[in-house]
Amino acid sequence: MIPGNALSTPPQPAPFTFPSQRVDPLTDFEFAGVGLQDPSQGLNVQMWKLRYLELTGEFMISAPNYPETSQFVRANVSYVSLSFDSNMNPFISFTEAGVSTLWWFDTVPEAQIFSNNIIPTSSSPYATLDDTRVSQSAERDNLLFYVRGESLYYRQQRDRYTIERLLATGVVGEVLVAAMQTNLRVGIIVGSF
Repeated sequence: MIPGNALSTPPQPAPFTFPSQRVDPLTDFEFAGVGLQDPSQGLNVQMWKLRYLELTGEFMISAPNYPETSQFVRANVSYVSLSFDSNMNPFISFTEAGVSTLWWFDTVPEAQIFSNNIIPTSSSPYATLDDTRVSQSAERDNLLFYVRGESLYYRQQRDRYTIERLLATGVVGEVLVAAMQTNLRVGIIVGSF
């Protein structure tokens, strides 16, 4: 959750709790739990990796104790982002043929679903869980950050990603990282690969 649906004024930069290892738009990392659908040891256990295989179109997830496994197949993908919800269900956002798409666990049908084209003309839909601390389990939310035009926006899972909130204008680039900082605020880095 972002208090007041606005960026901090003045900005409150701090180091990220778990530094990003992201180096290209088709690979992402997220520090999360022990296994898929297994939050039993909390959400700060190990580094997970998502990579998109251009030749096959597969979205591959792995972790030190979880073998690389294909989650689904899509074509013409140019950007991927990985996160997990409180129950360690994958939350993957990606750009496919210029259209932003989400793959997330929807509690209404109680299944992983695709939400296509909810963010038209966005090039960098970045997924993150805003707060992984056990004490915040009732307040935490999956957030989706993206740049469209020259503006930074976000959406949240509690609204089923249907409400767009403007955070900043005059923004150039893509969302490279959005994650919890050591000062317990979500930090966002926008730039270019």
